[in-house]
Order: sequence, then C-alpha cells, then structure tokens
Amino acid sequence: MLDLSRMWLLSFFVPFAVAQQGPTPWQPLTPPTQQSLRGLAVVDAKTLWVGGAAGSLWRTTDGGASWHDVAPKDATACDFRDVEAFSAEVALAMVAGQPARLYRTTDAGRSWTVVLQDERKEAFFDGIAFAGDHGVLFGDPIDGAFEIFTSHDRGASWQREAKERLPVPLAGEAAFAASGTCVAVTRVGDQPVFFVGTGGGARSRLLRGSGGTWSASDLPLPAGAASRGAFGLAPGAHGVVAVGGDYAAPAVAAGTAAFGDSFDAMRVADDGAGGFRSAAVWLSERDLLAVGSHGTSLSADRGATWRPVSDLGFHALGSGSDGSVFACGADGRVARWRGIAQPLSVQKLFGDHMVLPPSTTVPMRGRGTAGAEVAVDASWGKQVTARIASDGTWSCALPTPDRGGPFTLTVASDGETLRIVDVLAGDVWLASGQSNMEMELGKHGWSPGVRDYERELASANHPQLRCFTVAKNAADTPADDVVGEWVVCSPATAAPFSAVAYFFARDLMQAGKGPLGIVVSSWGGTVCEAWASPPGLAAFPEFGGAKPGSANPAREQRRLAFWDAIERMAPSGPAVDVQVPGSFSATGLADFDGVVQYERRLDLPAGLRGKDSWLELGAIDDMDVVYWGAEQLAASDDDGVWDRPRRYRVPAAWTDRATVDLRIRVVDTGGEGGFTGAPATLRLVAGDVAVPLAGSWRRTVHAPISALPRWPARAGGPNRPSVLWNGMIAPLVPFPFTGAIWYQGESNRARHEQYARLFPAMIEDWRRAFGTPLPFFFVQIAPFGYGDEGEGRTALLREAQAAALALPRTGMAVTLDCGDARDIHPTWKQPVGSRLAALARARHYGEPIPCEGPRAIGVTANDDSLVVTFATSHGPVQLVNDGAGFELAGADGKFVPARARLDGGTVVVRADGLKEPKHVRYAWAAVPRWSITEADGFPGAPFRLSLP
Repeated sequence: MLDLSRMWLLSFFVPFAVAQQGPTPWQPLTPPTQQSLRGLAVVDAKTLWVGGAAGSLWRTTDGGASWHDVAPKDATACDFRDVEAFSAEVALAMVAGQPARLYRTTDAGRSWTVVLQDERKEAFFDGIAFAGDHGVLFGDPIDGAFEIFTSHDRGASWQREAKERLPVPLAGEAAFAASGTCVAVTRVGDQPVFFVGTGGGARSRLLRGSGGTWSASDLPLPAGAASRGAFGLAPGAHGVVAVGGDYAAPAVAAGTAAFGDSFDAMRVADDGAGGFRSAAVWLSERDLLAVGSHGTSLSADRGATWRPVSDLGFHALGSGSDGSVFACGADGRVARWRGIAQPLSVQKLFGDHMVLPPSTTVPMRGRGTAGAEVAVDASWGKQVTARIASDGTWSCALPTPDRGGPFTLTVASDGETLRIVDVLAGDVWLASGQSNMEMELGKHGWSPGVRDYERELASANHPQLRCFTVAKNAADTPADDVVGEWVVCSPATAAPFSAVAYFFARDLMQAGKGPLGIVVSSWGGTVCEAWASPPGLAAFPEFGGAKPGSANPAREQRRLAFWDAIERMAPSGPAVDVQVPGSFSATGLADFDGVVQYERRLDLPAGLRGKDSWLELGAIDDMDVVYWGAEQLAASDDDGVWDRPRRYRVPAAWTDRATVDLRIRVVDTGGEGGFTGAPATLRLVAGDVAVPLAGSWRRTVHAPISALPRWPARAGGPNRPSVLWNGMIAPLVPFPFTGAIWYQGESNRARHEQYARLFPAMIEDWRRAFGTPLPFFFVQIAPFGYGDEGEGRTALLREAQAAALALPRTGMAVTLDCGDARDIHPTWKQPVGSRLAALARARHYGEPIPCEGPRAIGVTANDDSLVVTFATSHGPVQLVNDGAGFELAGADGKFVPARARLDGGTVVVRADGLKEPKHVRYAWAAVPRWSITEADGFPGAPFRLSLP
C-alpha cells in the first residue's frame, strides 16, 4: 500500500522503548542490526533469515549466535519487507518499492538474481508466501487492478494473474507490507490455495485464489481508514485466522482478530487480540501466537479468544519445520519463543483411582512450561521422561504393570510435582451411545433409577471397579482433553454411574475380571454420525455439506419460520387434565412428536408478590416457551439439551398480582417429550417462599412435528457430523481400551438404510483411530411405542444394527424381553448389562459360556408352511409365549399373523388360508410379541427371510 507504507516508514520504523513486566516468554538473540526488521523466514531452530530497512538482510545458521550480512550489493538503500527461505541456501528477498523488486539466491546469499521487478512508480509489493513449490506475491492496485503473481517453482519464475479473474479493488483498498504475512498459502490436496488480507478501504477483505480463480469476502476487522485492516494471516488445518486492527491506535483491542473454519465464515474474536497485531502463527492445532508493535498475545481456542502474554513488541513472526518460532521487530530485535510458564498438568484420564490397562504401554499426556523436562516415576519401577514442546504440551509412553495394585504415579517438572494415587491395573472398557447408555443407576439427574435401584445401590460395593464419566462436549475440532474424574464404586458413589455400564462391569467383576475400569462417554438423543470422525465419514457425502462450525446464514430464517408456524397453530384437540411432571409416553402421548401446551392458574402468596422470583421447571424434552399471562417470559430452543433443568427469572414487576395464568409450550422434535424432572424440581421460589408446581395441569395438543417446517439443528448442538467424536472420543485416543460397548440407534431410526452402512463404518473408524481391532458389543434397541412406524422403521433399524455383526469381534445384545412400550428409557437395565458382559466373556475372554439367542439362518418351504433353521451355540432353539411374533406373506408381500411350532431344531410357521407362503418375518414391530429363545434365556433377534 503505497501511501500507507510511507506512513509506516515515518512512524513505526522509529525505535521505541517497551516496558517489560515479569518473566518474558521470549529469548532475545543477538541483534544483527539496529535497523527495523519486518521480513522473517524461519527454516528451523538454527537457520533463519531477516530483512528490513536500509538494505538490511541477514542470515544465521547457529540460532542467532552469529549473523552474516547477505544483502545484494546493489540494495544498500532497499527496504526488505519480506523474506521467504526454503533452506539455508535458497531464499527470496522482497523489496517493497522504488522499484518493487524480488531477489532470489541459491547459494546462501553470496549472489542474487532479480526474478521479478516493476519499475512503475506506483508499484508496491506487500508480501510473498509459499507452501512447498507454490507461492504468491501480492502488490497494491495499479490502474484499478490488484497486482498478483504466482510461482510454481520456488520463485524461480512468476506469472501475473489475469486481471479479469481478480476481485475489483475497493476505493483505497490495498495490503500492508507490515510483516510479510498479509499473504499466505496453504494446500487443499495437491491444489495451492492463496490468501490475501486487505484494508484501507470501506471494508477489510480476505481474497482467496485457487486454480486461477479469485474471490473476495468481507472480514470483521476495522476498516474505513488507511491505517486499518488485516495485517497478518495464518491459515491452518482448522481454519483461517486474521489479525490486524488500527496501527494508528495500537492499544485498541476490539476488532483486532478474526477466525473461521471456512473462507466466507469469518467471525470476530471476543475482545480482540489484545491490541494491534501484525502477524500470527499456529503453535499447535489449537494454539496461536500473535505479535504487534506493542505486545504479544496467545489464543488457546483457535483464535476465538486471546490473552496478552507480553508487552514486548515485534513486527514479524515465523515458524520453522521443527516447530521453532521466532519474531523480529524494531531496533533489530530478534527473539525466539520459549513459551509461557504454565502449571504442570496431566490429561484428566490420568487421575486418582484410575485403572491402567495391564502389561502394555499407555500414552500419557499433559501440559507445562515449554522447554522443561517432565519425569514420570511409577511405583512399579518404571521411569520415563519427556520434553515439553513449544506449545506447552508433552507426551510419553508409560509401560504399565501386571494386573493388580494399588500403585502410585509421580509426575515432576521444573520444581512442580503431581501425585496420582490408588492406581489399579486392569481391563478398561469404553461405554458409549445415547440416553439408554447415559441413564444412571440411581435416581439421579433425569434418571428415575433402574428397577430395584435402592437394592442395587446398597449392594454396589466393588472397590476394584472404577468409573470415569466424560462430560458432554460437542466440539467443532478435536479437543485435547475431556472433563471427568475416576470414582471408586460404592453404595455412596454409584448412583450417577451409567446403569448399563455398571451392570456390564459388575458381571465381569463377579466373573473374576477385576480390577476393572469403565469410561462412559455418552449423550442422550444423539445420532451415530456425531460419534464418527471426519475420515470415518468419508464414504458418506451426505454429511459433507454441513461442516462442523461452518456458518449457516439461512438457519436463523428457518428457525423463525418454525416458531412462526407454531404461533399460528390452533389446538388440534380438547384440553385434558394431566399430571406434571410427566413424559409424553407416561401421559397418553406415547406416539406424539410436536407441540403441546400446558396451562395452570397460579396463586401467588403474599410473601412472594412484588419480588424477583425464579421459575424452576425441571428438565423439559426438547424445547419450551413460557408465557406469564399474556407476556412471553422465557424460552429454550437449543436442541440436544433435553435433560437440562429450566430455571427462569421472573422480574418483581411481574409478580405484583394475586394470580397469574402460566402457559408452557413444549416442543418435542423426536423420541420422548414432556416434563422429565422430579416433582420437587417444579416450583416458583423467592427467598424462603416456594410455590410447588407439580400436580394437575390442563394440556392441549397443538401441532404434530410433521405439520411444521423442518427444525434447523442448532449450530452448536450435538447432532452434527463428528462433533461428539471431536469432543468426547478423540481426546481419549489412543488409550488402549480393552473393548467397547454401545447402546444407540433410536435417533437414527428414520434412516435405516444409511445406518446399515454407517454403524459398521463407525466401528471400523474407532478401530483405526485406536490402532486395535477393538472388541465391540452393542445393544439392539428395545421395544417402545414410537407411533410413527410407517413402513416398520423400528424393525428396519434393528435389522440395520444387526448388519454390523458381519464385522469380526462384534456381538449384539437383544432386548425384546426387557423394553417398555410406554417408556423409551426402560428401567430394567440389568439384563442389558449382563448380556453385554456375556458377549465379552465369550468372545473376548474366551469363556465357554452362552452369550446370545438363536440366529435365523435359512428358510425352506414345506407344503403350506415355511421352515426356519437356526444357528445356536448352547442348546436347541425353544419357543415360549405360544410361538408369538411370526408373520407370513405370499407373493403379494402382504403379511398376516402366523402360528409357529418346534420340529426338532427348526421352527415351522403356518398361517390359516395362506397356501403358498414366500416370506416369513419375526418380531417385526416397534413393540413386538416374541417367543424365540434358548434354555439359557437369551432371546433370538428379529429377522425376515424369503424363499429363493
């Protein structure tokens, strides 16, 4: 930017003093010059090149202990604004203007060749950038067009981009030759993608070029003056970050950073980057470093938020192939980033009472002060060390002891010591899925407790069984860690444990498999694709259009259309009295998804009137709108938080009356709906005065979900591809789990054909990520009266689940006999956990025990009957319940009820009046009748078979 660059020359090239407070994260190097430096190229920790004013061009190959003047002999008055180096020998040096020129050397600066030059007085080069052989050089507009050159041979030759394919510059728009980082290059596959950040015009913009085609999008950074805009870009695997601001007001923090995971979806960072910043680099997949003339800032969340970490200022910033990071600035200042002193920490999975897999090696991770050494000392006689990287992370491979314990781990670094006590060595299983895996053992949270939970809790005394429950986290990119802690199983602690996981682990403990750890990572109401990684979904292009975190400007319009349609809907039936709290399935609406309104006249006691109050409603599934009289009081329209208790403030002005008509609209988008909290959680309270709200309410049905516009899933919700993998599974990789158990599928019922491919793909995805053929045992979804069966979607989903049995080391627990037609969360979880444990004992531990029911493998015709053959593992097939659950169909495919009888090891099925049956199916309904079993009590799975 011609005029602006001269302003830089007059202002920021003037040396200034910086007050430094506390220990600095920068290690100063010997200055090669007193001139201001703005060009920086880092090859590695030993080799870097710097350039600046008055012909300054320097190179070091010993990490800055000594410097060599490598400037071209004809460039003593040049202003080197950018340097790009490919090695200690090959580099490019850019002169901004008068004339604008690009030099290239292949012999460590002993000789230079001019490979690009523009003699026009308006010519001004702003920056160069390369990714491998591919590079871009950006210059300010001349005659109404940007000057952009690209190279595909490391700068040996350059081609001007066609002006007609470039965005048209705004009035006053150009780029900033402030750090050489206003331009950047990354790769998408083999294709280079060029980026340029601009300013000076009415809007700051981000230009993007690929394959000769360029486009522009607005950046949420300051604009409207020659000193404002985007000064530095940092594209990475997880998006693009832009830094800048107003160099004329360097202390102003607002609007100095923007981030986004796509070119046209940039968002402004909260509170900016701590002031004007001219360059940024990625330290890791999560962490970024930014510098400006008046300070240094760090981001630990990919650019969303920043914190100043030093008031030492720099102009340019660069990172090497080995991760080393350097900066340069005024007065010839050059420094190496050595990191922020931070407390020593260990990944949450490594905590007191943990269970370590025995006789193997586990990856142990944590954070600490960059450059320091971490020593891990295990009481079983193993010691390992690690060096903390520049981004503050460390990792090591820890050999584990034989089964037993307790043991102790000591982690020490730089004077800090952490002790991890009561460690056991034993098998560790991963339990995941949706709400039927999440459902707690006791009466805890939204869970009513399993059948006989008081007795189960009283006997839950298993000190060698430990549970780690992963906190819910839907993340757009892979998280570094999870939140949770290990809990020793006892009657006092077991209530929050996953019931299915507990009964699974308890049976294994009773079978002598202890010590045992169970890591529960589950989230109710979630879809399978949320638990798979992006590579795991590569074969499913239907999930590629909604990249996690991508902006969706149409969502708000769809959301408003959804709620507007609800407002226009009149009641579709009479008002009835119901008890609140109560789920839809428990109050006569088991087959309903949609909008239901609850009403009650509320008497306000004198002690509550005219006071700020809190309306507490317990958990509501899924969303709600609350009306206080004629006014809307509050609403919750976040999908995926069906188990979150609602608590809304009622202003004092609204309670200054004797009575109020309270209306609550509950919107259920699928599965269960209604009020799911305990009665005591529903109340209106102010101080010591509380009005109970549990009891009789009037309820009207307004609209089925099918009559409304499609609800747009919340941008940050859990039902998006890969977000639960990112937040709740990826941070556990590659911990060597013994195996996995899984209970999920209800939320994918409407997509059975896809699920038949998706579920096995997810299993294989996990196995690839963990690097082991992880044993994987899962639960076939239980009977429940969904009421939206259509073509039998529940039976089809069960069939799709069974398709995963084609994979080795899998097994399926059938639950036809332990469901509840009125409750999607059946409380009889004991047999579910026991059947999963039986699968593990038989198929992983190799015990000769029964683990599954009969499996239908073939069908033949016998006059007017069909004969079904079965594979069994322990004894012949048996029929109970009078052979119920069978249906036959002829060539027309119309099924009719049929009778079944045993004939040796086969089942003969016949229907009155059907002479030539062609098809047989069993338990083919959401809540089916069933009869197939073995002597050990394992029920057979639903099936359908046809004659050849």
